[in-house]
Amino acid sequence: MKFTVRPIDLPSCNLRIGKLSEIKRLPNTVLLTPLLLLYSKGGSVTHMTREVLEMVTDISSQAVHIPLSNSAQCYNGVKHFKEGISSFAGLHECLSYCSVQDPAEATRMGYNEKTSITIWTHTGRKQLTADKYMDMMEAFRPDMYQALCDGDTNTESSRKRSQKAVDVSTSLFLSCADRHTKSQSLKDSALLATVEGGYDLEARCQSAQMFSRHPLVQGFVIDGLHNNGMAVEQMSYDTIRPVITETLKYLPEDKLRVLHGCWRPDVVLELVQAGIDVFDSSLVYLAAERGCAFTFIYHACPHPVLSNEDQCSRVIEEEQKENGCIKNVTHNCKPDDMQTKTCKHITDYEMNLNEKIYFDDLSPIMRDCKCLACTKHTRAYIHHLLNTREMLASVLLMIHNLHHYQKFFEAIRENGKKGQLLAINCHPS
Repeated sequence: MKFTVRPIDLPSCNLRIGKLSEIKRLPNTVLLTPLLLLYSKGGSVTHMTREVLEMVTDISSQAVHIPLSNSAQCYNGVKHFKEGISSFAGLHECLSYCSVQDPAEATRMGYNEKTSITIWTHTGRKQLTADKYMDMMEAFRPDMYQALCDGDTNTESSRKRSQKAVDVSTSLFLSCADRHTKSQSLKDSALLATVEGGYDLEARCQSAQMFSRHPLVQGFVIDGLHNNGMAVEQMSYDTIRPVITETLKYLPEDKLRVLHGCWRPDVVLELVQAGIDVFDSSLVYLAAERGCAFTFIYHACPHPVLSNEDQCSRVIEEEQKENGCIKNVTHNCKPDDMQTKTCKHITDYEMNLNEKIYFDDLSPIMRDCKCLACTKHTRAYIHHLLNTREMLASVLLMIHNLHHYQKFFEAIRENGKKGQLLAINCHPS
């Protein structure tokens, strides 16, 4: 696999536009970065059949993200199938990428050991040594995969715990790398090292420098910033800025940089400007699960964004009015509309279609959106589907959210080529 990258010449900005090519299994496929991975469970994009996915996007230009913690149950089937997880899931045209943990599910803390990492599957706890993990990777045959790692750190982790994460992850990586070099099944797969260290900058520096020198590494996963799940949506970029900035100083410019988590769109923009290349789409899935549709507006702004904030806001507000998105409408979540445990996660970049105000709203989610959900269905209909617990509600919300988020990433790439950044107004209705 070959990664070529072109830095964009903008002051105080490390935006990179790149492409993945020469993928051994997919020699004619070229993927552009910043790249959005298709989040999956068991190798299948959630709430979508292959036929529906083909209506939403060009499958041959996508990369599917396969978290092992929600796909481990496929191991025996894939092993006997002998053609890898991509073909097993019916997405052989897509680049496949395997990670250890599921970014959409909160990872339980305190279960990792010196020689094994815990994943939580639908059948319970599963401990993975480096050998067991590599057995699964040899069966899955992903085009690229994350080395086994201890990412059980967050903002509250001690220096001792952060250093332990580095030491354990380094040991596991070396074991994985040794198996990788001897494996015929993985000779065409790219191995990504996992940079750990929590929020301890010295530990981060140590981890990044060690892996940046390893000849087998084709990219990096920046891990250990959080414990996954919906809590990541509440994190601001200011919280992770020092760690991201310091870590990227020690990573080579010509290698891929991956960051997992359901980050808000505004944080994604900051991370793109910092120099991150690949993101997962767990946020798309989580928003659909709580009955919400993306309605945030984005618009190109000359750099620096702050000096043009008022101008950009005016343009975005005008676009909101055209799309039927009224500024400063709040999302008041009622117990009879959706489960209380998820109410606090309703954000102002999405529309909560559980709300009763939409029961007779015959307009689409967004008037200018060309997705199947917006061209064929209304807010009232989706509200009805949610109210009656119909499965079609999740399907339509996934269609819209994935379409909207992919267009968002397309805009990031296209404007980046022109030396422009995007601004977001996160006050939709």
